[in-house]
Amino acid sequence: MLRVAVGAIVAFCSIFAGASASAETSPKSPNHQPRLARLPDGRNLAFYCEGSGSPTVLFESGLAMPAAVWEHVQSALAAQTTACSFDRAGYGASDPGPLPRDAQHIVGDLRAGVQKLGLHGPFILVGHSMAGYDMQLFANEHPDQVAGMVLVDPAIDGNDAALKKISPTWALEADQDDADNEKCIRGIADSMIKPGSALYIHCGSPDLNSPEFKPSTAKTILSEIENVERRAKRTPLVG
Repeated sequence: MLRVAVGAIVAFCSIFAGASASAETSPKSPNHQPRLARLPDGRNLAFYCEGSGSPTVLFESGLAMPAAVWEHVQSALAAQTTACSFDRAGYGASDPGPLPRDAQHIVGDLRAGVQKLGLHGPFILVGHSMAGYDMQLFANEHPDQVAGMVLVDPAIDGNDAALKKISPTWALEADQDDADNEKCIRGIADSMIKPGSALYIHCGSPDLNSPEFKPSTAKTILSEIENVERRAKRTPLVG
């Protein structure tokens, strides 16, 4: 069963890019209504579970992405086993969490959440991009609770430093894109983006009524960016 489940996850993850775009705007099925796990400090962490059987697969989305990006992949996998995704603190139906929003705090929330909901391991962990850090930490801290792990385009310590060394041109473009994105996110966090303003136009005239443009979510994203950038500057172990 474990080998079949891991193989299915890898296959379903191959359609992740196409599925994620439509999942953000598609209506949620009854299976994707949140189950709220009450954490020890009183915050709620939202989980979305469907299917039955074991092992349970836990999905985590990448930076600035809610659990909904996994909707189609998760639903397909739920035909074979239990599949659960979750909104990190500050996203979707989850309450904001204390800063910093680093891997240690995210994993602590996840571990407390699965215990509160009575989800039993060993789990198969699936993480995209930034979530690769979180899933690896979960596996390191709770090896007896992990049956397998699938990382989709994972962030790796030192990868940005290596790429920037190879291509200075790419480095300049990447730094400019990062600065522009962070400027817009910070504008949302500080409630400084107003319709018609120069910053509003610079940031693509976003729909400020969308859930992802809440100041609390923007503050969460800024903290996650800070911690990811800190890790991305580390020297790779090999290379």
